[in-house]
Amino acid sequence: MLQTDFPEVTLMTRRAVDVENLASRPYGGIGADERRLQRRQRFIEAGMEVFGTRGLSQSTMRDLCAEARLTDRYFYESFRRVEDVFEAVYAELTARLVDKLSAAMFQAPLQMAAVADAGLRAFFSFVREDPRRARIMLIDAQALRFSKPRNVEIAVDGYISLLSALYRALYPAAADLDVDVEFLANNLLGMTTQSAAAWSRAGFDKSLDSMVEHNLFAWRGLDAWVNEMIATPRV
Repeated sequence: MLQTDFPEVTLMTRRAVDVENLASRPYGGIGADERRLQRRQRFIEAGMEVFGTRGLSQSTMRDLCAEARLTDRYFYESFRRVEDVFEAVYAELTARLVDKLSAAMFQAPLQMAAVADAGLRAFFSFVREDPRRARIMLIDAQALRFSKPRNVEIAVDGYISLLSALYRALYPAAADLDVDVEFLANNLLGMTTQSAAAWSRAGFDKSLDSMVEHNLFAWRGLDAWVNEMIATPRV
């Protein structure tokens, strides 16, 4: 029927099936899905270099493809736009930073001064270790977050969850206080982020000790405020 009357259709169909089977066939012991994930990761690694050196506004899809050594076909396999790669780079850096902050802050003595000192040192060290991180996380990510809030998701949930957990651990007696912990965490995060951004723009001109000390005042103020509320009899 189809093979007799329309042999060219049969041939085209067979070729399409062969191509599909080839794409899903393991290559070098690695399946198609794993290869796709590897290509996606190459674009994220390329984004770290491209965004960290050129800046988001000066980066193009061609730049990312050239750095990743992959064609635009593979770009669109995992991403729709350049901002999608940027968000993936930011998410990866954020996850690494939150892990570092968690390890430092939860290993410190359970006192506000010690916890804040450990967290600030971990944060500023992470930024200074690789200036590309500062460009991506402290400058472009913040600009993108506020310039296109409806179109771009730059999540800070990891930081907020960490700071909220630490607040509860430090002040178990404050559970019934009328305190918006998420709002406090956002304020502390904003101050620290802006401080680190200014530091990076100035070429990391201050010492790590100086940066920590200049940021501790807010944490000390929070500690005094919460303890005062705990000590104040509630009517």
